[in-house]
Order: sequence, then structure tokens, then C-alpha cells
Amino acid sequence: MSEIRTIEVIQIINVSLNEDKFNNEFMNEFRRNFYEFNTIEDHRKHLAQLFARGLINESTDFIEGYGEIKTLGISFSVVHQEENSIF
Repeated sequence: MSEIRTIEVIQIINVSLNEDKFNNEFMNEFRRNFYEFNTIEDHRKHLAQLFARGLINESTDFIEGYGEIKTLGISFSVVHQEENSIF
């Protein structure tokens, strides 16, 4: 018999980036081609979600829309992670 359980996964992720690289030209081009992000914080949240979902990791060199992550000073670290069963 198959049973469905709900699992809560919580991650706290540090996202570091070089804010100087997120200038008006970069922000405008990103909005034009990808998402309507208006702040650097929008980018931090998006990048953290990509990392948390495993779409990018520590060995990722290139992120679509951002380019070479070293050029933008992007890095990640997991501060906290937990999984909880919810009945």
C-alpha cells in the first residue's frame, strides 16, 4: 500500500555576489530577457532558490542569465538544513 507523507525541507543559504557587477546595464538586460527583478535582493533570492533546488551547486561555473559566476563573484554556502515529517 502506498502512503503519502508531507515533508517540510528548510534550508538557509548564504548568497555572496559582487553588487558592483549588478549595474543598470546588467539589470535592464536581465529584465528584458529573463525576469522582472528590480533589486539585487531579487537576484539573491532567485540564486538561493536555484541552489536549494539543486539546479546549481558548488561546481557550477555558468548560470543562464548571469554568465560565469566567478565574474559576478557569486558563491553559496548552506548555513542550516533540516527535514521534518508533517502528518
